[in-house]
Amino acid sequence: MSIANQTLVFLLVATCSTIGCKPQDISEFNRKYLNVHRSAALELKTAVELERFFDEVDHFIIHYGLHDNGVYEWRSTGFYSGQFKVALACEVFVDYDNETVKPVGEPDFVVNEIVRVDDLEDGRVKVKFGRQWSFGNAEWQEFVESIDYAKLGFPEKSIAVDGVEKYIRRTRDPRILVSLTEQDEKR
Repeated sequence: MSIANQTLVFLLVATCSTIGCKPQDISEFNRKYLNVHRSAALELKTAVELERFFDEVDHFIIHYGLHDNGVYEWRSTGFYSGQFKVALACEVFVDYDNETVKPVGEPDFVVNEIVRVDDLEDGRVKVKFGRQWSFGNAEWQEFVESIDYAKLGFPEKSIAVDGVEKYIRRTRDPRILVSLTEQDEKR
């Protein structure tokens, strides 16, 4: 188990022992978390498309569960050609009672070129990023219609960077993985 997962388990156990929750409370939290996020498959078309056109896509809501129903930031991150990280950000209204999300704004996209991934002694990784660029929903729609990655600014040829898989694993370790195109939890 990674250090991040060990820390998460410790925090959950410490919190539960302090406030008196039971293990089924944690599984209920996970169930609701997945339901809320998966509701985006019907409401947030760009996140579904990102998952179809890019590798290793994951979805999450910033500050999920910390407050009542309201507007939060949805994030989807994926990778292209082992060299680029693609992030979608969109404000969504989270309705915890009905376990749904609805977009309240247009998505924005940011691409970061991964130049190098180094292992650190404590098991973490250090990533050096190069170029960064962004685009909006209009450019995204042009891409979806053509499936031409150059329309989004990607080079015709790219070289996968050693260690990207480890970087992906490390960033995902503390999260519950969510797929909008697969309905199983074995990702």
